[in-house]
Amino acid sequence: MAKLKHFEAVTLDQQDGLLAGISDTAPRINGQPLTTVEEFVDEHRSAFELDYGRPGT
Repeated sequence: MAKLKHFEAVTLDQQDGLLAGISDTAPRINGQPLTTVEEFVDEHRSAFELDYGRPGT
């Protein structure tokens, strides 16, 4: 649940232009291009899906 709330907050910050700065620092540090929130969620979709079919979840 914490991951979902974090990504909701980041999405709002993006929409408000708070994360509009561009820098090459992160790609230089980790040696690969950064992914967008959408790409990350698509790659880790199961971590963001709730199972409504099982009681108690």
